[in-house]
Amino acid sequence: MASQSSPIVNLATHLYCHAIGLATNPKHLRWLAPLLIVADAGLCALIIWKVPYTEIDWKTYMQQVSQYVSGERDYVLIKGDTGPLVYPAAHLYIYTALYYITDQGRNIELAQYVFGGLYLVVLSVAMACYRLAGVPPYLFPLLILSKRLHSVFVLRLFNDCFAVAALWIAIYAYQKRIWTVGNIAYSWALGTKMTVLLALPAIGIMLFQALPFGRALKSAALMAQVQIILAFPFLPANPTGYLRRSFDVTRQFLFKWTVNWRSESKRLQLGSGPHMCQSGRGMPYWVSRCVNRNRIQSIRPG
Repeated sequence: MASQSSPIVNLATHLYCHAIGLATNPKHLRWLAPLLIVADAGLCALIIWKVPYTEIDWKTYMQQVSQYVSGERDYVLIKGDTGPLVYPAAHLYIYTALYYITDQGRNIELAQYVFGGLYLVVLSVAMACYRLAGVPPYLFPLLILSKRLHSVFVLRLFNDCFAVAALWIAIYAYQKRIWTVGNIAYSWALGTKMTVLLALPAIGIMLFQALPFGRALKSAALMAQVQIILAFPFLPANPTGYLRRSFDVTRQFLFKWTVNWRSESKRLQLGSGPHMCQSGRGMPYWVSRCVNRNRIQSIRPG
């Protein structure tokens, strides 16, 4: 009886070992990652084909761009149906390009495919970062299963997509020790949407521990220079208005739209103090993760 069952046991053992190898051996990412990207490309196309587009901010973005291309340079005066322009200049430049690509925003399906392509670029860069970090293969399929990400990219066309794309490029550049590219990419992300400030504590700690002090200061100066270049066309008209609209840390958000802070009470969300501190809530975590010099030591040059 034992001799009859041994081939089955051997086969099961072989399959189990093979499955464990596929799930844990990073060498399999050479074919697993491209396969997942191709599968997700098909999923994005299916979503665009079958799921109705959700109009939230696209029309407003296009209205604001139309004012910009008409010559308006006072940030306070650029508005749309859902409110004033409240994002930095890189956002406006990106959506100006989309304005022309999509026939002044009328060809929404084309815009969805552009965002679908951007999503696949972000996915590819994120997977590259995961590989450099030594993340095991069994976690990679989870990267393509986010309903929210697909919605944000191909159904809602939010500017978060471009901000996150630049942030992931910055992370990859930092992992490869290409500091200048990382600094420019991060500053571009910040120039697209202010929420990228949430990553600044971690990036600052990393730069000051991975680089000599003077070079870290130069990195910070480069980021500031990029912001000045992006803002330059708007500064002569109303510099205070640009800064107040683009980087308004006191701005309150409607509770019904929040996702990340849904666990908190509405009263806490709408209070006059706590919303100003949201960007600092993650700082203790990043400090605890990054301040250990033994972890940072491995990314020092040489």
